[in-house]
Order: sequence, then C-alpha cells, then structure tokens
Amino acid sequence: MDKTPIEIKLMNDLKFVIDLNVEKSKLLYNSRKIVKNQNKIINEYINEKKKKDDINIELNNKINEYINENIELNNKINEYINENTELNNKINELSNKFENKDIYRLHII
Repeated sequence: MDKTPIEIKLMNDLKFVIDLNVEKSKLLYNSRKIVKNQNKIINEYINEKKKKDDINIELNNKINEYINENIELNNKINEYINENTELNNKINELSNKFENKDIYRLHII
C-alpha cells in the first residue's frame, strides 16, 4: 500500500519526535550523572569540613582545658605567694621583737 502524503508527514513527524526524545533522554541522563557527581563532591567537601570542625572543636576543648589548668596553677602560685608573704611578715615581726629586746650576752671569762 502506498502511503498518503499526510501519512508520510505524520511518520516523519513521529520519527522526529522519537529522535528528539532519544536525544533529550541522553541529555537528561548526562545531566543526572553530572548532578550526581556534583552531589558526591559536595558531600565529600561537607564531610571534610565536618572533620575539620570536629578537629577544631577538639583543639578548642584542649585549649580550654590547658587554660583551666593554667588558671588553677596561677591560683596555687598566688596561694604560695600569700603564704610566703605571711611567713615573711611573721619573720619580720619576730625580728623586730628581737631587735627591740635587751639581750644580755654571756661572757666567758
């Protein structure tokens, strides 16, 4: 059977639409592949960022720990300084008492 011009036109249009669909499907597949790769890269970046953030948090905690230890040590030093000052004051007080007191020396003849 011979095809009418309208049938030929419809067949050509149908072939065009099918070919266009195949091309668009390929483009869509490639686009999805690109998006998938980009998402993978983004997720890798996010994971690396989280790791660095975790390391920074850990470092900050360690620094805070050292700061607290340093504060405790400074407080201890201040306690020792205060104790030393008290002892020095007592020594000075005793020294002043001895200076003001008449001390008789024994002379061996």
